[in-house]
Amino acid sequence: MGSLPNLHELCKLEQPAACKPRLSPNPERGDRAAANNINNRAHHRRLLQTNSLCTANFFGIVSPDKQPDMQINEKPFSPTSLRSTISTTHRQISITNTTSVKRRDSLSSSAGASSVRRLIEVVRTTPSNMGPVYSRRLLCRNYVTLCLGHGAAAAALVPFLALQGSISAWWWPDQLKQNGGLATVTTDIGSVLLSAMFGVAALSALLGPTAVQRLGTRTCLVAGYLVAVAFVGVHLYPKVTVLWPGYLLMGAWLGCWTASRTAVLMTLSSKMAYVLSDREECELEGNGRREAVARNLARGLQMAHDIGLIAGNAFVAYMIKGTRADAALGSMFANDNEGADRTCGSVACPLVNTAKIVLRPTNSTNLTDPVDVRNYMILPCKTTQLLASVFAGCCFVGVAVTVTFMTRIRLFVYASATEKRKSNGARSFGAVRDAFRNTKLQLIAPLSVFIGLEQGFIYSDFSKFYVVCSAGVSNIPTVILSLGLLQLIAGFTVSLILQHIRRYHIIVIGFAFHSCLLMVLMKWKPSGDDAALLYVIAAAWGVCNAIWNTLCFNFVISLYPECWHGPMAHGYFFRYLGMSIAFGSHSVVCNTTKLYCLSAALVLAVVLYGWLELRLQQTGKRRRAARL
Repeated sequence: MGSLPNLHELCKLEQPAACKPRLSPNPERGDRAAANNINNRAHHRRLLQTNSLCTANFFGIVSPDKQPDMQINEKPFSPTSLRSTISTTHRQISITNTTSVKRRDSLSSSAGASSVRRLIEVVRTTPSNMGPVYSRRLLCRNYVTLCLGHGAAAAALVPFLALQGSISAWWWPDQLKQNGGLATVTTDIGSVLLSAMFGVAALSALLGPTAVQRLGTRTCLVAGYLVAVAFVGVHLYPKVTVLWPGYLLMGAWLGCWTASRTAVLMTLSSKMAYVLSDREECELEGNGRREAVARNLARGLQMAHDIGLIAGNAFVAYMIKGTRADAALGSMFANDNEGADRTCGSVACPLVNTAKIVLRPTNSTNLTDPVDVRNYMILPCKTTQLLASVFAGCCFVGVAVTVTFMTRIRLFVYASATEKRKSNGARSFGAVRDAFRNTKLQLIAPLSVFIGLEQGFIYSDFSKFYVVCSAGVSNIPTVILSLGLLQLIAGFTVSLILQHIRRYHIIVIGFAFHSCLLMVLMKWKPSGDDAALLYVIAAAWGVCNAIWNTLCFNFVISLYPECWHGPMAHGYFFRYLGMSIAFGSHSVVCNTTKLYCLSAALVLAVVLYGWLELRLQQTGKRRRAARL
């Protein structure tokens, strides 16, 4: 818009020297023209009086010294004319006195008015069942707190799974000391404990939404970190009688912990969708604001998980660098028929009979000196205790950060008019029950099972029969570190690519990559000479893992953007079930059978999920054609 003219100057140029009195017409004098136009002059009398503003007579009142000369007998303005007069006067004064500052004031006032209008629009357009509208700063603080706590927990738990699931690093036999002879040492107790933990976690995943509704997201998060601290703390004294309660407790709360983390993520995405800037709204226009924000927040949370995985494995690699346990490793693997080499790779099978290690006293001159069995374990006792202490500290960081910085945000639960009469717990349990009856979720369930199977395989069988058997124990954290590094890059990239291409294209790419990896693991016999291939396989496995995780999450939030509680619990149930099966079969089934089962599960999952995507695409095309 152009600048306004200087009304004050124009008024000075056009104002006569003195205002002429407006006399009423006198028909007796023959003033017929005035008599004919009496109505017009009476109609425009207010306008003529308004023109007298140039003499600073704002209210139509004449001073006593000028009244005899002007002879004006007029009434004051009406309230309507008064408002227009005051606004015009202030505008003239503003133009005259603040010419140099008006542009800056106009810009600042426009920005302030725009923010106020946006806030009013947000308050008016936000549904009443969404709860209050929170500021962007508060939501960002809660999101950063969630990422920090989850990254710290991942730095502790992921390296722990790899060491405990493969070589049972935290376990002491029943009889700690003997005077000499044979001691029974088995390295499969860790995988058995993890199998039981994830089996209980699969059941707790079904009750997770109900627990979150009753206790609150913040309470469930803090309780999850505290349970993780207790779970890692019991490994300071890793006796079987002490470990079993810790694993069962962790499994019982793991489903609730995961549900609370997902609830916080989705709640933040719902709230964040109403406080976006104009630029962000333009970028997300047409893609579904809430779904797009949820994908962005999930991408950041996954990045925090991968960064924690990398940091935790880097610390473990530094701590166990140079660790050698040839006596214990010799009892973990069978030997080839042709020589003394270990049987590694796909042809390896777990030993059925427990291994016996010959124990000798520390002082050879005195055979009665006790011998500590802990010195013959895979990792030194002091190293495992130090690692357990650091892992417990990482989990406690999550407790401190969540309690200090996370605030309570009202949780939104989608409910129809008939379901609003039920309690929150009943609605959550009903949503989980309906998820198992959903045909779409039934078709994606094999993919969730496969994700659990392949994660359990990489943490247990691949780490033991490929990495430890050929390269040693000290290479386990470095191999998992390479997996996390490529998973970090691939997760960020795949999440961005999915916004521009169809999901079934990514399915084909993931299927091709994972099929090639399974073929390599079947045909390749690992050895110490080509240990670099272990890092390549692990990195490519991380890429595939990122693809499957991203596909499952995007599928759920795109089809169920509001009622996501049941589908999320459904997916984690089958994922934990797959991990329980993978860790349970570690000490029972040979690797060849496991690889064939993984291949069959991959084919089944991809076929069913690909068919589901094609059905959804055809349904979308028919709906668009019907609208036209």
